Amino acid sequence: MTTGFTGAGAAAGVGLSAGEPTASQLKAALLSQQDLGPSYTPVPSSPPSSGGGGGGSTVTGCPELSSLLNATTAGDRTVQSETYQVGQLGPFLSEALVTAPASTLHADYARDKAALTSCKSMTVNAGGAPLKLAMTPVNLGVAGSTAVRLSGDYNGVQINGDLAIDQAGQVELGYIFLQIEGSSQQQAIAVFKQADAKVQQAFGSAAGAGSSV
Repeated sequence: MTTGFTGAGAAAGVGLSAGEPTASQLKAALLSQQDLGPSYTPVPSSPPSSGGGGGGSTVTGCPELSSLLNATTAGDRTVQSETYQVGQLGPFLSEALVTAPASTLHADYARDKAALTSCKSMTVNAGGAPLKLAMTPVNLGVAGSTAVRLSGDYNGVQINGDLAIDQAGQVELGYIFLQIEGSSQQQAIAVFKQADAKVQQAFGSAAGAGSSV
């Protein structure tokens, strides 16, 4: 089983605008294994598909989120991502940071926020059985962020998790936490607050950015 933000790696756009972090700065602002603890094992990124973009997974039912979930680099966007898992059965954590010129970044963030608000479900196809996930609005305790609760069935196994986004200056944070046969959100919320705080500290806040509550 795979989760989102696969196959991203580092990819820089053409030039940087004022306030736009570099790929190395994005990388440093992602949660590290040191931040999370030794139980979280990094998952190597899969190579980009031959058709370009990142990873081989596709998203249907809520196509507006496809670029974010696949950590797709296009045009003048710069993306960095990390994926971790705890043991063979998870939980699974993916985090992506995206930057772009201000007008592009703000438009992307508005699109992703609207999609999280309006989409009721999405299906992730990652080479195995399609994983259909219901999407229900949820509060993960970070003011200004937008999040949904994910729930679905993968080959007869119950999957639960959370998908969230937030903005810090000229950076968008994307976050997914998935659990197998687990329904508690305590760990997902704690890790999201940790991820958001690190990004906010690195890049400051702008319109739409959140802070822990």
